[in-house]
Amino acid sequence: MDLEAAFIKNQPKKQQCPVRAILESLDDKNRKALESALASQLAPYLITKTLRAEGLKISENSIYSHRKGECKCETK
Repeated sequence: MDLEAAFIKNQPKKQQCPVRAILESLDDKNRKALESALASQLAPYLITKTLRAEGLKISENSIYSHRKGECKCETK
């Protein structure tokens, strides 16, 4: 029995902001495009719709939270 390893294994994983996770997964060109969209007045549903069409999992709420600074990026 190795309790130390078991405790480490069973610790909850640190959650990352879904928007940050997507940004970090993109190449430079696409990351800049998403950053630009986030900084613009583009409606969150359009950003979400576009990202989903490209096969990325994201919700409108994640976009809202990220823009407001209420996401995991800001609570580290």
